[in-house]
Amino acid sequence: MPVGMFPDAPYVDNCCDVEDLSTLYIFSDGVYEIHQPDGNIWGLDPFIDLLAAYNGASADQLELVLNYIQKLNAKAVFDDDWSLLKVNFG
Repeated sequence: MPVGMFPDAPYVDNCCDVEDLSTLYIFSDGVYEIHQPDGNIWGLDPFIDLLAAYNGASADQLELVLNYIQKLNAKAVFDDDWSLLKVNFG
């Protein structure tokens, strides 16, 4: 559920242990709902595949992801918000 979209919505707190050397990605839907020049929307599964392909890249991974997605986009700017955060543990 989107945070802040429904002011009276109940949210559940929880926690988990995270192993050392794990990576967490936090992103908005605008990162993967990309309108491609052929009219199709790119999608979540190809986005996850892209993150996996660039994982451990010697260059700045997030910059590589942004450049790749900008090339997919049919317009000079994104239609939706575009937020991507990478958190490394350990």
